[in-house]
Parts: sequence; structure tokens; C-alpha cells
Amino acid sequence: MAYLLCSGRESGFQFVSSGGMEQLAVFFSKDGQDSTTIMLLLLGVIERATRYSVGCEAFLGWWPREDESIPSGISEGYSYLVKLILSKPRHDVASLATYLLHRLRFYEIASRYEVLLSMIVLDINVSLHF
Repeated sequence: MAYLLCSGRESGFQFVSSGGMEQLAVFFSKDGQDSTTIMLLLLGVIERATRYSVGCEAFLGWWPREDESIPSGISEGYSYLVKLILSKPRHDVASLATYLLHRLRFYEIASRYEVLLSMIVLDINVSLHF
């Protein structure tokens, strides 16, 4: 059901805003470690949700944000994926987890550059007005 809820931008937003990612994290950390099938389903839902910025931010623990700054620190979701890969799971689980790590890292880097460029543009605009 969660997989279907993450199939579109609006439904993905609703899934995240209603606490769906937090519920996945709880299930991920407790029940999902014993079954490869459950692990792949959970990773599939995360893959669907992180196709959109709100899903990436929720998984990284940035959502909802009060301002435009990117929180510093270590994301629990990101750390869990790293631990999952280091636990030497089956190839299909490790492959999907690695793919998600790459997507999340790319999103994090792009977000940090966006904030940096916004600050530079604001500084240029402020200095042109004086």
C-alpha cells in the first residue's frame, strides 16, 4: 500500500506529511532485517518516495524545514542504509541500498549548492542596491 501512496508527487507528499517515512523507519529498524523480501519492499517504497524532493528531505530528516538552511549532522536514514550495506546483505538488497545512497547524496550536494548560490545571488543583489 505504501508503494502505491508514493507513486505520484501529490500522494508522495501526503505520505510524507502524514508520517509515512517515520513509520517506515520504525519498521525498517525492527521487523525488516530478517526477511529479504520485506527489506526489498521497504527499499522499494523508499526508492519511490525519494523520487521527489519531499521524500528525499523526509528520509534525510530535513523535513519539514523552518527555513531554507540545510540541517547539519548525520541523517538516521542515510546511516541506516550504510549499516545495511556493511552488514553484507544479498546482492539485490545491497544494490538497491547503494542506488538510494547515491540518489540521496546527489540530492544533498545539489541542495547545498542551491543554498550557496542563493546566498551569493542575494549578496550580489544587496551590493548592487548600495
